[in-house]
Amino acid sequence: MEIRDLLWANSTRLLRTHRENMNHVLDLQASLIRDILPSVVDEFGLGPDATEWAAEWLNDTGNTFLWFRVSTRNL
Repeated sequence: MEIRDLLWANSTRLLRTHRENMNHVLDLQASLIRDILPSVVDEFGLGPDATEWAAEWLNDTGNTFLWFRVSTRNL
């Protein structure tokens, strides 16, 4: 099998996984922002810049999807 075919198959599988799990990712993202981030800010005494950076990172659906995908891989 050519590399192009392998890349296409992997891309197709990743896109399908992304579509199938988007609702879970959005739920996780909302929970992280609403429930977890405030606790982390308090526990570590994060300042406004660090809090803003963390919120921006959590608002990136791609980052959340990758984290979700890796953390659920062996379930």
